[in-house]
Amino acid sequence: MPTGTNAGWKTGWDELRGRAYGLSATLAEVAQMQARQD
Repeated sequence: MPTGTNAGWKTGWDELRGRAYGLSATLAEVAQMQARQD
């Protein structure tokens, strides 16, 4: 497998992991807001 392909996969995985982390953080904030409303 070419080095460029490996680098592309790593970059894509890091981006995907970053989005997942941001999404989980957003869900946590929403859950806290809903808990305060109750």
